[in-house]
Amino acid sequence: MDIVGAGSQLSFVLFKCSNVLEFAKTKINRSIVVSLIRKFIILAGMVVLLIACSSPERQKNKAEARHTEEKTKTMQEYKSCIKKAKEDQPKIDACERLLKANE
Repeated sequence: MDIVGAGSQLSFVLFKCSNVLEFAKTKINRSIVVSLIRKFIILAGMVVLLIACSSPERQKNKAEARHTEEKTKTMQEYKSCIKKAKEDQPKIDACERLLKANE
């Protein structure tokens, strides 16, 4: 084997080693990226679940607030109706329907 042949074989071996190292680095980088993507997907899923779980409670609170506002408004209408009716029994009976509707 001459020097030129040995040099070419050495450069071939070094070339192969560098390719293996590059492949290993790429595989490590891929696994890191895949790991980060998995963590991001898990985090995004948890956020979506938390938002979805809190939504019904928020809707319930809004519905209760609207119901309370309606009851308050009906009660104010009832009081106003009673003041206007004074002692007129048919008008008082109409006012009483407002009170029953408020229950």
